[in-house]
Amino acid sequence: MDKEEALGDFLKGLRIAINNSLAYSRQHPYFLKNSQDFKEKIEAAFKFLNSIRVDVASETIFLEGKDWQKLAFSSELANILHQRKIKSVEFKPGLTVNEVADFLSLLSLQPKEIIKNI
Repeated sequence: MDKEEALGDFLKGLRIAINNSLAYSRQHPYFLKNSQDFKEKIEAAFKFLNSIRVDVASETIFLEGKDWQKLAFSSELANILHQRKIKSVEFKPGLTVNEVADFLSLLSLQPKEIIKNI
């Protein structure tokens, strides 16, 4: 796996993880498995990057300074994050599955609730 493939898989994993977090509660076994699967995508990306920062615009996302609009789900992912007033998110090494689950659980909230919980 090369860097671009790992980063594309990471973004796809983020999109899937967000979808699943919207469908399942924090305690649901599928939510927990989803968090573990996404953590594995993060770890694969860490083989190429020291930290992973995703910048969000209203219709696209940027990773490593590159516009990932070419990915079919990029605008949908950008829209979800943008609606939640998220301008960027950064993942750093040492991240635990529980922290990933907390992040995904937070994203499942309405924008007003996210602000209250930060």
